[in-house]
Amino acid sequence: LQELIESAWDRGINAVGKVETGGIRGTRKYIGTPETLLVSLMIGCEASAFNDAENPPAFRKVYDEVERYFVGHSSPSPEKVCRTSLPPIYFQHPGHSLTIIGMELRNSGSRNLLVFDPSFKPSPGIQRLIGSRFRASAPEKLLKAYRRGDGYLSKHASFESLKCGAVSRV
Repeated sequence: LQELIESAWDRGINAVGKVETGGIRGTRKYIGTPETLLVSLMIGCEASAFNDAENPPAFRKVYDEVERYFVGHSSPSPEKVCRTSLPPIYFQHPGHSLTIIGMELRNSGSRNLLVFDPSFKPSPGIQRLIGSRFRASAPEKLLKAYRRGDGYLSKHASFESLKCGAVSRV
């Protein structure tokens, strides 16, 4: 597996991984599960690391990166919701993994990540809506369980993300 990952890095697939790890061949270094799978399948992906070593705080850097990813690949629309065909972003902070499926830009200027969190299952109200078209009178209540904002993200000093398929190979 180490040889396969090193070979992919040499071909430019997520080459930043080699720079960040200094290489893994013949070592006992940790290899992230999503990267291992995606690199082994030769799917182009881009890993990023964010930390509080420099300003702004790591969570602000995450917001900026996620906004560039989703907003930068959506078509201008007068609708409140912009849709893309982008794959999600795989996201980790110490002790937990999430899947980022979008970003919410509030009128106040605040931002929230929209995530699937494996530690929560969909509420019965959400489960009833799956597969149907609906208009919610209070969408903020439906989104609450999927939002991760300043209060959640600012508790962590470092994050890692993995974007696949929509990134260019180096």
